[in-house]
Amino acid sequence: MEKIISKNPFDGSTIAEFDTTTLSEIPHVFERARAAQKIWNTLTVRQRAAMVAQICETLVNRADELSVSISNETGRPPFEILSNELLPAANIATYYAKRAPRLLGDRNIPLVQFKHRQSVLNCWPLGVVAIFSPKKGPFYLPFAEIIMALLAGNAIVFKPGADASASGLKIQELCDEAGLPPNVLQTVLGRAEVGDEIVNNAPDKIFFTGTAEAGKKILAMAAARIIPATVEYGGGGTMIVLSDANIDRATSAALWAIYSGTGYDGLLVRKLVIHESVAGIFKARLEEKLKTLSSAPEMSSLSPAAAGRGAALPPIIIFKSLAEAVKRTNESSDGLLACIFTRNYSMGEQLAHQLEVGSVTINDVFYPGALPEVPWGAVRGGGYGKRHGQDGLFEFVNIRHIHRPKSRALEFKSPWWFPYTPYQAGMFRKFMDLYHKHFTDRILAFPLFLWNLVHYIKKERRL
Repeated sequence: MEKIISKNPFDGSTIAEFDTTTLSEIPHVFERARAAQKIWNTLTVRQRAAMVAQICETLVNRADELSVSISNETGRPPFEILSNELLPAANIATYYAKRAPRLLGDRNIPLVQFKHRQSVLNCWPLGVVAIFSPKKGPFYLPFAEIIMALLAGNAIVFKPGADASASGLKIQELCDEAGLPPNVLQTVLGRAEVGDEIVNNAPDKIFFTGTAEAGKKILAMAAARIIPATVEYGGGGTMIVLSDANIDRATSAALWAIYSGTGYDGLLVRKLVIHESVAGIFKARLEEKLKTLSSAPEMSSLSPAAAGRGAALPPIIIFKSLAEAVKRTNESSDGLLACIFTRNYSMGEQLAHQLEVGSVTINDVFYPGALPEVPWGAVRGGGYGKRHGQDGLFEFVNIRHIHRPKSRALEFKSPWWFPYTPYQAGMFRKFMDLYHKHFTDRILAFPLFLWNLVHYIKKERRL
């Protein structure tokens, strides 16, 4: 059996060794998941939310330990794990635990014409979902999806990136310690062939974050089985710096966005689009800050990639006009995020409306993915589907429409039922005329509509 070896990126020492999940075990994983999901779904949303709150409590209690252990596997500073992974995870769990009972509750939909009837939207679980996560964001990204899946009443088969197995297993540990019923969450370990076998076992939906190459392969397999999927290809973003930008703020933001995560985060700035009037000073200030960061004491205990933060700057594209900035930004296939730096908020918002991305920040970078209140996701080549917000939670449920009379007193045979009769036809034809654009045309049609309606009621009965 192949082993997965988790190593410390700084000194190459082995943190842990894990057995890969055998391909023959995957069908049994799904059998257990489907049985567990039926039981889990018998709980109310409030009861499931109480379990999520307990998982969050366990996370908070173990935050110091988790910061160190995830740092050891990723080479990222413990503070970065705390601020970028654990704190957002606690926030999203708390947010949804409080709001899921309302968000997933039945919703009445007002009807314009059929006032005598009512429509209700009702959420119900997908069943068993598969969650794939990469080494980037090894804790927060899958944890957020697992929390939403649990609240929606699903069971989860979770496959962390092979190089983030230790971090992924920490989520399983937290859920088990908090008292999550057995097999509602199951973590499987392995490389591509394990992921393929997960898809072969037909989960009810796939949530994938990772490389475009791996994602397209899984999506092709899913399409052959008509399995829906929400995907994000670890897309990056573009930073746009206008001529009036605060250069100190913009360069500090760029430094963090480019070099945090030691190169694992897909939310890094991959392209700098800078106005020609500030390009020179922007690059000089950014390089100066990078030198200061590289020599900071806290960098010495990290991996060479983290300590050096020495990757080359992303491509710098000089623009003269806003139209050119929009064009160069939209040339990217990432479609996830853009950030604009300007002192003119109105101009920034006008520019944001022209960018073909899922999110735009003004004078800040890349934290909207940690906001549970708003949807997060890429467009175009960067993926599709939303995470977070109400839209993201609804990715984890089926929605059915229930339609009925408001009362027995308002229950009658529908006027379009058999038989088809003259006054019935005249009534519908004049009803169509009530949609004329001009008010006078509608007024002229109304008496004839009433005349046909009265005769229809008196003389023509439905079968």
